[in-house]
Amino acid sequence: MERTLLYLFGIICLAAIIVTLLVWKSRSTPQLEWADLGNLPTIEDHALGVSSEVSPDDPAYIEPLLCRGHANYALEKIEEILSTDKAFLNVRRNETQLQAIAISPWLGLQDDILFQARTDPERLEIYAASRAGPMDLGANRKRIEELRELLRQLHVVK
Repeated sequence: MERTLLYLFGIICLAAIIVTLLVWKSRSTPQLEWADLGNLPTIEDHALGVSSEVSPDDPAYIEPLLCRGHANYALEKIEEILSTDKAFLNVRRNETQLQAIAISPWLGLQDDILFQARTDPERLEIYAASRAGPMDLGANRKRIEELRELLRQLHVVK
């Protein structure tokens, strides 16, 4: 019985160390530097996440946001939404892109999100990646799809 409890204690300590390292790593240097990136980074460039710039056959592919009007208007609406949501930090926007840091509710892990305005057709390309490495578990895809649905309800995207 004592031996079992000792093993269990060891496993719990190891799990606590791993979680601490992930949280520390996620709060370190951002994956994205603020600049006009032109082409979005790809998943190969950074950690696991989603991107509209990878091949549609890639599991990391997510459809871009197809805008009903100008892509800059969609960026404005996203900025309004994310700026009022406590789950997002450092929401920054210029004429062609918006960047933000998403915070996970339980552990406070940080993810980088980027929306890049494109024309012909008017759309927003998307890139979202975990800073903590391959522990995304679909969080970025879910976050982007929830935002897509909200923007549809506001008649901003198709």
